[in-house]
Order: sequence, then structure tokens, then C-alpha cells
Amino acid sequence: MSATRPIWDGPGPTEQRRRAGRPRVLCTDDEQAVLNALARSLRSRYELTTALGAKEALQALEEADEPYAVLMADLRMPGMDGIELLQRVRASHPGTVRVLLTGYADLEHATAAINEGHVFRLLFKPASQAELTATLDAAVEQHRLRTAERELLEQTLRGSVEALVSALAIASPTTFARASRVKELAGRLARAMGEEEPWAVELASMLSRIGAVGLPERVSEKLAAGTPLSEDDERELDQLPRLAEGVLSHIPRLELVRSIVRYHRKDFAGGGVPADGVAGEAIPLGARLVRVAEDLDHLESAGLGVADALVVMRKRAGRYDPAVLDAAEGLSSGPEHDVLAVRVGELAVGMVLAGDLVDVAGVLVVGRGTTVTEALVHRLGDPAWRKRAPGPVLVYQ
Repeated sequence: MSATRPIWDGPGPTEQRRRAGRPRVLCTDDEQAVLNALARSLRSRYELTTALGAKEALQALEEADEPYAVLMADLRMPGMDGIELLQRVRASHPGTVRVLLTGYADLEHATAAINEGHVFRLLFKPASQAELTATLDAAVEQHRLRTAERELLEQTLRGSVEALVSALAIASPTTFARASRVKELAGRLARAMGEEEPWAVELASMLSRIGAVGLPERVSEKLAAGTPLSEDDERELDQLPRLAEGVLSHIPRLELVRSIVRYHRKDFAGGGVPADGVAGEAIPLGARLVRVAEDLDHLESAGLGVADALVVMRKRAGRYDPAVLDAAEGLSSGPEHDVLAVRVGELAVGMVLAGDLVDVAGVLVVGRGTTVTEALVHRLGDPAWRKRAPGPVLVYQ
């Protein structure tokens, strides 16, 4: 039996043109008769796929050549119920809007699904044709709005902010090389934990370093070398969230990023900054991820592998979210790619440095972990720099 059930097989050219651009909806139930009824009532309005049970629904999502706008799931299904299914979908396909179909007798369980699976709408059986289409139309519109906003934030706004970060990287290459490494680690942690907005975590990882331009040189050097920090050094670092948030307050539509920046120095047990009583899971997940990524990078810079660094971090009682430390198990340092040696003139936009770029006098120009930008390529192409250029540079392939 196929894991996905398109409503019809092999549409002709006319039908292909007609269905082009229609919203993609996935319906799952444990009764084939119910799925057949949904197909008859909805197939003229949506590009509809049905799945018999939760496992087939997950397989359909994984095998889809393009994402589904909406998943409508029955609450009561054997093996894996609607609550568990929606939780998994939220983690693996956060862009898909989730709708729950249930009976009035299951209202208590349905409430749990809303809270745990972040359900957009709840439909009670038997739902009329008008109720079904009105709910799915609203879910499709929600998906459209989410997608449009994500594109705005990820492309236009993110590009502008990264241009700012690129300029600041020239002013403090050590600081922003570290920010690039933390961004890589935090992004991988975010995806491992099913964070719905991994882009916000990555962006916050970079922007939280804005205030670091003003750090005393001794602190920046310790961070780069992985040297243990004194209490005074820690106090200097605790000022960064406030400074960075002040800069970001002038940029619209960055509320989520600002929240991560604000709390990324906060201890899981409630200590640290800001001193506002927020603790545990009340701290934004993104902030908990960045905290682990920052300290993991610091220990790796001291020469520890990920496994040994996590042993050290687990001994720091109350500082980190244990679930984030668990997710960090098995992470390798740096992007998960092979390393390639290239000449400075062969550096291209998008490459990531696997080692520090220093000139012939041993002066650091760009730190490991930095993503090569157009501005950096232009800078390194200057004839004056070419006279100071070193040998091959290591990059991630």
C-alpha cells in the first residue's frame, strides 16, 4: 500500500494546468472510508493527498517534493495518535499549518493537542462541507502569511543585517569569526531540537556580538584562545546583551531575535542577566541554544573536542538547559564538510574559513569560521594586501 495517496493518478495536461498553484493539503485518518469522503468533498478545491494513519502521514511529508501548506489529522488513531503526530510535524515541518479533527467526547485530549502540537484550528466531527472548506481556507491563508513573513525576514531583512555584520567583521575579525562559529553551532542545535525559527537563532548568534566590538582586548583574546575567563571578564560579557539589544531596538520586525539576544547570557536556573526572575523553559529556547553554542565554542578554542567540552559544561550546575546539552552530543566542530586548501585569490563568496587567515607577519586578518563575503573578496584582492598574502587558506568544501 502506498504511503501517499494522490486523489487521482496521472493527470493530463489540462488537469495539470488547472491544479497548478492550488494549496497542497494532507489529510490523515485511520479509516479509509473517511479519507475517501474527504477526497470527494475537497479535491476540487485543493491538491489533496490522503494518508491512512499517522505513520503514512509522516512518510508523505518526508517524501513530498514540495511542502504541504496544511495537515489535517484525526485525533484518535491507533499506534500514533493525532497529538504525537502533530508534535512530530511541528518539529520536523514547522511551516505546515496543523488542523485537528476530533469528536466532542475527546475535548480534553484535543485541548492537550492544541497546547502541545500548536494546532491552528480544531474541527469537531461530523464537520460540514462549509466548515471544512472555511477551516482549510483559513489554514492555507495562515500558511501564506507565515511564508511571506519568513521570506521577508530571511531574505530582505537578514541580508541587510548580515551586511552590517560583514562591515563590523572588518573592524573586529576575531570577534566576528567567533560569531560565525557560534552561528553554525547554534543553527545545527536549533534544527536538532526542532526549533521553529532556526533563522532567528542564527541571526541572534551574529547580532549578539555587536556590542563585543567594545570589549577590552584582553577579553577578546581570551575568547579567541579559549583561555579561562575571570569574574571581571564574565561581567564584561554580561553587558553584551543590553548593548546589542539597544542597537537592534531600532530595526523593525526583529522581536524574536531581540528576545534571544536579551536572554542569551541567562542561566537555566535563573542566574545571569537580565536579573528578572525568568528561568528554565521560560527562557526562550533560542537563547538557551546560543548560550550552549557560545560556551561550547570557547572550550573548543581551548583545544577540547565536543565530547570533552560537554563533560566540562555538565559540571556547571544550573547554567545550561540539559535538553540542549543532550542535543549537542555528537556535534562535530565546524561545518560538516571536507576541508580544502585554496589560494587567497581563489576565495569565493559563501566559502567558510576552516582556519585563521593571517598575513606574512602573523597578524590575524580574518578568523576561522568566517563566511567569505563580497566585501571580503574585494578587500583581499587589493594589491597592497597581495604583497602581505600568506600561502594557501583552509576552507570548508
